[in-house]
Amino acid sequence: MEPALGPSAGAALATVREHWDATGLGPEFRALGDDLAYDEFARHVLDIAAERARSVQVGDLPYQPDAAFTADEARVVHRALATGLWMDRPWAHSATVAGLLADSAVAPTAAKTVPSQSICFAISRAVRDAPTPESIALLQEAVPAIRHAGVRKKLQKDIQTARRTLSARPEVALRTPIDGELSKTQLNAWIRALEACWMTRPEWSVATWQRLMFSTDQTARVASRLIWILDDGRTFIGAPDAFSDVDGTSVFPGDDGTVRLWHPVTATSDERAAWRAHLWAHKIDQPFRQAFREHYSPADHGFAPMIVEVKQFMGVARSQGWSTGPDGLARDVEGLRCEVRTDNPLYPGLYGDIGVREVVLGRAEPVLGDRDAVIDTRLVDSDELPPVPASEMLRSVDLILSTSGVALESTTDSRASVTMTAHGVLALRAEILSHVVGEINSGSGPQPRVEGRFIEVGDTRVHLATARVTRNGDPVEIEARQRTRMWMPVEDPLIARIVGLVATLTSSQ
Repeated sequence: MEPALGPSAGAALATVREHWDATGLGPEFRALGDDLAYDEFARHVLDIAAERARSVQVGDLPYQPDAAFTADEARVVHRALATGLWMDRPWAHSATVAGLLADSAVAPTAAKTVPSQSICFAISRAVRDAPTPESIALLQEAVPAIRHAGVRKKLQKDIQTARRTLSARPEVALRTPIDGELSKTQLNAWIRALEACWMTRPEWSVATWQRLMFSTDQTARVASRLIWILDDGRTFIGAPDAFSDVDGTSVFPGDDGTVRLWHPVTATSDERAAWRAHLWAHKIDQPFRQAFREHYSPADHGFAPMIVEVKQFMGVARSQGWSTGPDGLARDVEGLRCEVRTDNPLYPGLYGDIGVREVVLGRAEPVLGDRDAVIDTRLVDSDELPPVPASEMLRSVDLILSTSGVALESTTDSRASVTMTAHGVLALRAEILSHVVGEINSGSGPQPRVEGRFIEVGDTRVHLATARVTRNGDPVEIEARQRTRMWMPVEDPLIARIVGLVATLTSSQ
């Protein structure tokens, strides 16, 4: 029995009970967490549930597949855990929750059944919708032991969603352990979360920003190689007490302003060029693409109708968080909706080529079902879209199309296999490679040069999108040189492979 609550928490509880499977209930769960009675109740629920699951494992309660908890009990557990996660309570990712999941996900016998699918899914759904770094790790640690294929697949899918959702909670995603030490996995997750902040556009007070970015040596090394912008428009790079602008002039952020991550779409072409030159001159390798990041205007994104290889198209799209449907691909992020519309419906198992008709970006408007529950979203045209999230959404589209494109729809010429938007994936890759290969000494042989979507070395070509090597149109198998000693401003395995291939070609000509 859930406790008596105050008016605000009581109304929130009624909402989450009625719409238990809906998303977007963060405000309601926070209202529950603000009520001390419910906060204490939620901890107690998880303790009791963990004790019951453990009793099944040790034989104090008889084991029956999927019978340890009823569906209603699982919903109570979900509400309790979701409240703790939305409030970022330490007990929401404690050993108690880890034990509850482990004991509910694996039978005490060798069977592939589970004590409670409903508890597994309740925990997984709560983490998916209100992730923390610790709760995602908790799910990841449970997956390898799960023998039930359906439960394992569901948790893996929710882990992927949770990783993407985590960026919407930057102060949670970017916090560091109390002891200040991050594992390599934790540091990589921290970097991904910081990069994903462009979708949510957080701004921090100077004090909060310095605490989040420079509290450990590991994160400080990352943050000091990125470009930041103050609310007064000044941009800078570096570490505390050594911040400087693009010309090397010292910058002092002060105490009253706010700081956010700089994005090239908000800068002029001269500013972008200056920062890129600064990185080259000082050999600053950024932890992710920033100065050399692809950027797009919603009004003039440059995508043309084209033909794509559908397996590659859908695979890259899924990795980027897109959903498939009768009209093509769709993705909702922070009130934006983007649709990549195809000639035919997309479904699992589809193969061959398919046409992409258009790319449309607009506002995401909720579609309400029974009792005003949000069941879907639809795209609404808008002339006013936030430039940075819109650019990031279109960057994802460009990545999908540039890796899966076969031909422009108006031609069968394979040379037109990928669109070249002005500041897109291939254009920025070409700019970086132009600098790098220009430093390769080819001796008396032909000098490598970037031509459209290829780097050409004599009669041999390396494709910028795939690193495929051809000579006079025929595929060529060559080994890429592993150590070229060429400095690059970004870590990009594909660019590194292309440089290695070009180095091999120039030495063999």
